[in-house]
Amino acid sequence: MNDLKRLNEMGISVWELRNPQLFTPKPATQFSLPETCKLLFVNNKKPTSEDAWLFGKILSSLHLLPNQALQIPFSQIKNMNKHALDWCWFCDCTPVLIDGVHCFSSPSLLRLSSEPNEKQKLWRKIKSLIVKKLNAEQ
Repeated sequence: MNDLKRLNEMGISVWELRNPQLFTPKPATQFSLPETCKLLFVNNKKPTSEDAWLFGKILSSLHLLPNQALQIPFSQIKNMNKHALDWCWFCDCTPVLIDGVHCFSSPSLLRLSSEPNEKQKLWRKIKSLIVKKLNAEQ
């Protein structure tokens, strides 16, 4: 049974647009990050209170405070224009390059918490990026 037939059986009226081209999608809104944001956490799920401890440890390893990090869903990364980022963490999504930003990726926070091997891989990535950043600053 198709969806239209099912809706009709439920007594729900179905309408079809004559000119659907008149209802074009709204263009995505560009946004800028505040100057204080140094780490962008790209993740489609907001961190839970259980994730806060691990997230805090990773922030401190980057010498950052929680107020220096922001979270956005992956779909919004293309709408970002102005930023002063040092770091971008792609969690459980495909990373993209951002000019002048040290980017890294990881599996989900839940997986990082439950799999020590994955957490070790992330720490090694972060450590190598910190060394790379320090060498570039000298």
